[in-house]
Amino acid sequence: MTTIASKLKTIENKLRKDDNLSGQIDYNEQVAWLLFLKSLDLLEEKRQKKAKFSDKKYEPILDERYHWSNWLHKDMTAEERLAFIKNDLLPYVRKIDTTPERELVASVFQEIPTKFMKSPYAFAEVLALVDELDFHGLEDSQIVTQFYEESLQKMGSQGRQAGGEFYTPRPIIRLILKIIDPKISETILDPFMGSGGFLVEAFQYLKAKNPSAREYEKLQSGAIMG
Repeated sequence: MTTIASKLKTIENKLRKDDNLSGQIDYNEQVAWLLFLKSLDLLEEKRQKKAKFSDKKYEPILDERYHWSNWLHKDMTAEERLAFIKNDLLPYVRKIDTTPERELVASVFQEIPTKFMKSPYAFAEVLALVDELDFHGLEDSQIVTQFYEESLQKMGSQGRQAGGEFYTPRPIIRLILKIIDPKISETILDPFMGSGGFLVEAFQYLKAKNPSAREYEKLQSGAIMG
């Protein structure tokens, strides 16, 4: 079975071969906005379930036709799908407002450059690979985070200083947590959280302690801050 890490590596290799992209910063930008759109589907799914259980009206962040799972699986040619993203999807997400969540998404995509892969067919292959990624598991999400950190570090080797980021290796983070031994009754704060490596590992550390239902609720909603 192909692992999530190998799929991410395959995606980067396909981006690397494209004539329109040149250098790690281009690869990172492409992967970042694709993963963001994909992960929005999971967020919408969670918000919809929460609204249903609370008997509240669900207000989606994106209009339904712009959900990843809808437009990606729509019957379109590779050229039509690339044109849809360029001329419809990205202009839409850059302008959405009316709620804090929408404004946040718009602010993210206002910074996304308009550089795309030259081949719509290669781009379609990349989209298909991103679609296969499963973000439901925390461990898989961690792999995505580590992959992105490593990609930013590659920018450093190209004179980019790792995008201004300096990462603590995961084994060192785990050692620090073992020494500190945080408790769920405490609040864990990382004021310079970057990609959230310390906080993710802290969540995993506390989850492994088999918390009660009440403790797990606190762990999810207030014990960890960044």
